[in-house]
Amino acid sequence: MKRWIALGMILLAGCIPDLYQDDKEYETFGLSEEDLDGPPTPNELRARVINDALRWRFVRQRLDTEGKPASDFVRETDQGPACSRDKEPLNVITFPGQDVDLPNRVVETAYYCPLESVYWYHYEGGLRRRDLWMGPYRVSWNRGKRSNR
Repeated sequence: MKRWIALGMILLAGCIPDLYQDDKEYETFGLSEEDLDGPPTPNELRARVINDALRWRFVRQRLDTEGKPASDFVRETDQGPACSRDKEPLNVITFPGQDVDLPNRVVETAYYCPLESVYWYHYEGGLRRRDLWMGPYRVSWNRGKRSNR
């Protein structure tokens, strides 16, 4: 008898998520439909690029084998860095790094083009005083779009 009750409870617990369907669960987190359909915020952009570069592409480990001494993607203008392909300003993302007063400080920067959704990674400094570029890397955005049920 106890086994049947336990089995019934397990089956009932498995059905509860199917009984509750909230099509607007993004409103629970204070988001609107415009937030989901709009462009990424600066915090989303920074988190996505840093996560992509360090956790998925392992750019620091592949720097010696794939790094290039120059980039044809980033062009300096009066307003700051711009994309050499479409002449649009780039978003500059500085990685969390070392203190400024270190003699062999490493500065890691990513230059993100919002039109093409790609970024270039730039590594400068270190014991060997490297100045290397890697990329372009495409960034895909999965922002929890609504499902069509």
